[in-house]
Amino acid sequence: LTGSSGNYIINVKSIRVNGNKLSVEGPLAAELSTVVPYTMLESSIYAVFAEAYAKAASEATSVAPVAPFGLCFTSDVEFPAVDLALQSEMVRWRIQGKNLVVDVGGGVRCLGIVDGGSSRVNPIVMGGLQLEGLILDFDLGNSMMGFGQ
Repeated sequence: LTGSSGNYIINVKSIRVNGNKLSVEGPLAAELSTVVPYTMLESSIYAVFAEAYAKAASEATSVAPVAPFGLCFTSDVEFPAVDLALQSEMVRWRIQGKNLVVDVGGGVRCLGIVDGGSSRVNPIVMGGLQLEGLILDFDLGNSMMGFGQ
């Protein structure tokens, strides 16, 4: 955990979709943002993530995406969780339910993780949807962050 000028950065060791580890090189710097509404992944990471998520959500019916989202579905099935491994594979931040999926109307639900482009300062920016309802405890002296709901 690093923090300066109100920005907090955590290291993400790996990303899992429905328990399956993605083939992206970590650790990845992830900025915590209350300004950005949805988590943004650098384009190369998003491509791997989107492919894995679409495969994991095979029980849901995929539909044309609604901007700014890249993956949208018309289904009431439970969507696969996303896990971020932090200091080790045993310490995970699970993103699921209302912190993962956005109801855009008309029975369409979209994944609240979007393509952030290829020229990102940090490969991951955690957005407000994913932070909503979490209690974050920052211990800058020990470079640690605790979280709970």
